[in-house]
Amino acid sequence: PFDTVKFIARASLGVGVLGAGAGVCLATFRGHDTSLYAVTMGANYTILTAMVLGAETGVTAIRGKPSDVYSFGYGGGLAGGYLSAWWAGPGKVVPGMLLFGGGAAVARYGFELADANRKAALAGVVRPAEQPGFWQGKRTSWDAPLGEGSREDSPLLDGIKPRDLSQQGRVQR
Repeated sequence: PFDTVKFIARASLGVGVLGAGAGVCLATFRGHDTSLYAVTMGANYTILTAMVLGAETGVTAIRGKPSDVYSFGYGGGLAGGYLSAWWAGPGKVVPGMLLFGGGAAVARYGFELADANRKAALAGVVRPAEQPGFWQGKRTSWDAPLGEGSREDSPLLDGIKPRDLSQQGRVQR
C-alpha cells in the first residue's frame, strides 16, 4: 500500500508541475499574473490526478485484474462524478463522469500506444505504415527525401495539381 501511495503522490506532483507550466503559458498568453495561474492550475492538475489514480487503484483492486484502459476509465468516471457533484451540483454528476472517464481512458490508451511504438522502435520493428510507399509499392514525394519524386505521384492527390501562385501576383520572383 505504501508503494501505491508513493506512486500516486509522485505522479500527481509530476502532473501538477506540468499543469503549473501550462498555467504560466496561459497567463503569458492572456497577459495576466503568471504566479496565480501557475499555482492554481498546478494545484488543480495535482488534485485531479491524485483522485483519478486513487480511484483507478481502487477499481483495479476490486476488479482483480491488472491496470488497463477500462480501469482508468472507471477511475476517471468516479473522480469526475465526485468533483462534478462537489462543484456543480448533483445534476452534473453523469456528464462529469462521462467527460472525466472518457478523458482518462483516452489518455491511458494514448500512453499505451506511444509505449508500444517506443518498444517497436527500440526493437527495430518497422510497422507497415512506416514502410515507404507500402500502398502502391513505390516511393512517393511524401516519404521520399527532398528532391526525389513529385507530389503528382501521390495517390492522395489524384487529380489535384499545385497552384502556381506566381501567376496570381502572390509570389514575387
